[in-house]
Parts: sequence; C-alpha cells; structure tokens
Amino acid sequence: MSRCRNCEQFSFFQKLNKHGLCEKCVPVVDNIVSNCARIMINSLNCLSRSDDFHTKLTHCNLLFEHARRLEQYEKKGIPTIKPHPSIFIEECKKIKKELQPQQSQHQKIG
Repeated sequence: MSRCRNCEQFSFFQKLNKHGLCEKCVPVVDNIVSNCARIMINSLNCLSRSDDFHTKLTHCNLLFEHARRLEQYEKKGIPTIKPHPSIFIEECKKIKKELQPQQSQHQKIG
C-alpha cells in the first residue's frame, strides 16, 4: 500500500510522486515550500544588509518561523530547501545569541 508522507492517507491504488506525496498534497506542499523559501531569502538579504537591531531581530524571527514550518516536512522525509531547514534553525539561534548584547543595550536606552 502507498502512504503519502504528508497527509498519511493510503490505499492500494494511490499514486505517489518521487518524494512520496499524493496528488492532493503535491501542490499544497510545493506552494508552502516556495512561499517559505521566498520569505527566507528576503529575510537573509535584509539580515546581511542591515545594521539596525530591530530589523535584524525581526528578520531573524521571520527566518526562524519559516524554517520551523519547513522543518515539519524535513522530518517527514519530504525535500524542501538546501541547506535543510534544521540548519537554518541552528543558524538563527546563533544570530539571536549574537544579538543578545545589542538587545540589552536597547532595553537600557528605552
């Protein structure tokens, strides 16, 4: 029996694509992955160009949020982006640690 990696529905006659997704899940997953990837790319660009603490924190949080969303698919064995979402999550944690001294400074000022 074929079981979809995303919705986990199964039947003898269900056809899956090469990534183990049924016909209903393919467009849904593709749409989510492409939207998350687009937002992540924009956030990475803003992170690299900005020196403003709030901008960096906002885009780091956006990056983290969308990587977490894609990580759900990664855990199911469904390909998403490269590097894998779990790697982005670890990088976001590092960035947030680097931003902590700046956050303390902004809290003292405000």
